[in-house]
Parts: sequence; structure tokens; C-alpha cells
Amino acid sequence: MPSRPTERSRRGGPIIDIADSTLRPFHDPGVSTDHDLHRLRLSDQRTHALAIARMAEDKHADDVVVLEVAELTAIATHFILATARNPRLGASLVTDLVRQIRRDLGLHPRVEGRPGDPWVVLDCMDIVIHVLAPEARQFYQLERLWADAPTIATGAASAPLDADDASVARVD
Repeated sequence: MPSRPTERSRRGGPIIDIADSTLRPFHDPGVSTDHDLHRLRLSDQRTHALAIARMAEDKHADDVVVLEVAELTAIATHFILATARNPRLGASLVTDLVRQIRRDLGLHPRVEGRPGDPWVVLDCMDIVIHVLAPEARQFYQLERLWADAPTIATGAASAPLDADDASVARVD
């Protein structure tokens, strides 16, 4: 509700006092879950990111890397990079990840690109998964682009046993 309805901004719109307005979270009528409408705590996001990375490894993705980008950008807290050796594996990986993320984590990723494309992005709001063909991963070098982001280990030997130990598993 505008606090001063008669005043107009330079662009002609009403001037709104943020303190007087009621802010509502974005709601997509196509999504029937509250999980996508609220940001998770950072420890929960890290736990989800590690779970997704393990899902990708279980589906035979290569070179799975989790980057914690929360301090570098506002668009996400974690990027997960995974390589699919061939288009068929890429299509299967994307389809299976979407299904498993919905079922196991209650998140509803939005898919950019078609399964089997050289680069497909799954956007889970705070966690963004990049599934790349080897040539695309080598060309775009996302690890180099986000080199300032800490890497979280995902392997079974170095992965944390619970969310409280997740910060110990960082690899810089």
C-alpha cells in the first residue's frame, strides 16, 4: 500500500514506503510446495548440495565439484558442477537428478536446456547444478571463473557424516 498515493516517482510510478508495505514471497502457481518459497539455512543448503552431488556421482557423473559461492554472489549459495561423458548419459543424469531431487529433498528444480544438450542447468533456487559435456566444461572453465569460491569435498572418504561436520570437509 503506497504511503503517499499522490506522489509519483520520476518514472511515473507511485512512491512506496517499504516500511509501510507488506512484502510477500514470490509464489509460482505451478509449484505446490513451500520448500521453493523459503531459503534454507546455510547448513541445510550445504547438506542438500552434498546430497545432490552424491546423487550425481551415483548416476555416473564425472568430476563432481561443489562450490560454495554464497560470499561471492547473491544468485545462489552453492554451484554443483558435473560432467556427463556423452549426450545419452547427460540426458539420463538430468532426468534422474530432477526426479530424485523432487522425491528425496522436496525441491522442484527448474531446468534450463534440454536433457542431452552440452550444458544443462538445474536451478533449485539456492543450489544451481550444471551438467556439462566434457568439451563444454573445458571450454567454459567454471571452476576457474569461480576460483575464489571454496570447494566442498564430495568423495565418500572425505565427505562429512552429518551437517554439523560439513565445514570440516572443505578443500581450498
